[in-house]
Amino acid sequence: LREMEHRLNQVFCDNEVQEHHQELIEEVDVVNREGEIKVYTDGSAKEGQAGLGFAAYLMGEVVDNFGAVSSDEEAPAFVGAKQCTNSTAELTAIIEAMI
Repeated sequence: LREMEHRLNQVFCDNEVQEHHQELIEEVDVVNREGEIKVYTDGSAKEGQAGLGFAAYLMGEVVDNFGAVSSDEEAPAFVGAKQCTNSTAELTAIIEAMI
């Protein structure tokens, strides 16, 4: 998760995004109860490019991923986004977390 935060901050390096990601990191430091699944997602866009990230916690195990939103219908990462906007990034992060 820390690596994901670092890479997202490199891609989207404005202060507001960095502060938001730090808040998310602090939230996920809480230990979850047995059997409880916690999923944290985030997406953002800037200048026509959009990125996403998620972290899922289940009984001490972490699954996380991050990447760019694809609006190319032929691309393997395409999940339906027609444009690279903040909204499509947020929704794509949720979809990716569920996959």
